[in-house]
Amino acid sequence: MARENNRLSAIGLANKKPGFHPDGRGLYLSVNPSGTRSWIFRYVLRGRSRDMGLGSFPDISLAEARNAATNARARAAGKASTLSSNETASAQPSALRRPARFRSRNAPRYISKLTRLPGGTPNTRGTGS
Repeated sequence: MARENNRLSAIGLANKKPGFHPDGRGLYLSVNPSGTRSWIFRYVLRGRSRDMGLGSFPDISLAEARNAATNARARAAGKASTLSSNETASAQPSALRRPARFRSRNAPRYISKLTRLPGGTPNTRGTGS
């Protein structure tokens, strides 16, 4: 049995009760108890389930949310790490991820220790080189 797509209609979105309401293919309308509505795209990347916010309901229409979910689905299928800036940042040493005001004057020495193994041999793992 095929999964149903485009289950939501633009007319009934304002009257949805609190909860997650699926539209199909990973697109959900999230309605909070306070009445705020937002679009959520759920996907799996590297074996982990992720949620991506696409915007609030009055600002983003149903058609725009479907289009944004299609674009995000294509990026996720290509294993692009552009879906989340946190994934690309985690590949860098933590000293490089910190804002400049938090880097100490010892940061260059710390980073050079990260790039060398005991015995003075260069460490090329995790440095991007």
